[in-house]
Amino acid sequence: MASAKPRHLKNAPITEAILDLRVNLPKDFRPDTFKELKGRMSDRYPKMEEARYFTHQLQITPGKAPTSDTTLGGVQGYFFRSENGLDIAQFRVDGFSHNRLRPYTEWETFFPEAMRLWELYKSAAKPPFVTRVSLRYINHLKLPIKNGDDLDDYLTALPLMPPGAPGGYSGLLTRIATYDDETGVRSNVTQALEGGVGTAEPAIILDIEAYEDEEAGSPEREALEPTFEVLRKVKNDIFFGSITEQTARLFE
Repeated sequence: MASAKPRHLKNAPITEAILDLRVNLPKDFRPDTFKELKGRMSDRYPKMEEARYFTHQLQITPGKAPTSDTTLGGVQGYFFRSENGLDIAQFRVDGFSHNRLRPYTEWETFFPEAMRLWELYKSAAKPPFVTRVSLRYINHLKLPIKNGDDLDDYLTALPLMPPGAPGGYSGLLTRIATYDDETGVRSNVTQALEGGVGTAEPAIILDIEAYEDEEAGSPEREALEPTFEVLRKVKNDIFFGSITEQTARLFE
């Protein structure tokens, strides 16, 4: 079936939107520097917690049960959460992320807030350049699916069913990665069937990430904004290209 026409969906099925910027900070940068921002963050993001890295080791020895060991490492940064927990600002030694959980509002609200938080990150970390810029949107499409054949009515990029396979889809998991030579934009697109056909609320998880890898991108907003506009367009094109009009109408 034909793809849906791109447009604003009042009840968009977005469960999480993530704007992410990666950086290379000096090795002597102290993660505790981000802790000093607590006073400037407390009005909108009063909850602060440490972000630590960990290592997990799995050892398999013939004739013995597998053993595993998890080691908690040092502080890598701080997470700041809004009172309702729907907005999260991640200030890490490897970069910055702004997460918005459902209900997502609109780009005109999400992006300016992310840039405001990025300015705070810059003031503390002073990154000389940006190495990766990305947008990731995770969608949860609750669909009135009664059997596996119905998926063709809602999704445009289903994998081909092998000849001779009995029945329709009872499960689904696909992932593709793309690269555009002209813009340098890459994308990761994942589709997964949650719950399974025939369950009370089957749903499709449509996870879309659009990103650019850069050797030494400018950390300034005036340089980042055009890049994010391109990533946003790619993300939207993939989303509406992945669903049919029948699906889009469910979220208007």
